[in-house]
Amino acid sequence: MNKIILLLLFISTLFQIAYNCSCEYEKPMDSMCKADFISYVHVKGVTRLKNAYGIPYKQSRRGIRYYVDHLEVFKMPRKMIPSHRIYTPSNAQLCGMSNLKKGDKIYLMGKIEKKKTFLISICHSVNFHSMIKGKISEKDLQILRKKSYEPCEE
Repeated sequence: MNKIILLLLFISTLFQIAYNCSCEYEKPMDSMCKADFISYVHVKGVTRLKNAYGIPYKQSRRGIRYYVDHLEVFKMPRKMIPSHRIYTPSNAQLCGMSNLKKGDKIYLMGKIEKKKTFLISICHSVNFHSMIKGKISEKDLQILRKKSYEPCEE
């Protein structure tokens, strides 16, 4: 009986490890270089996306949609208009930023997919030198405004 319990505990631990978000360490300057967009945003709305039966997605790469206004844009591809929709995975286990609320103002960086879909994640989107309650340090702000993270190494 004890062997069965130990085996079940071991298996559940493996599942826990396998299904948790894991971020490789990256220097903030590298995150800024790799980001397709960097912006100071105001969250206007939050929508948990649902399947055809009206059930919210529990394990989706784009399970949450934030409606935002870009208050200040620091990095964006040329001739691209910032999207008012930013997506994140539906939960923290998938590295989603599921804790933003309507009214939040926060500095974010993220990726833009081929169909101009803006994506953010815990691993890269808030990787600044210092961030407290959505505000970054004066050092980070100067780096962004002067584009001091460039030139970027490939």
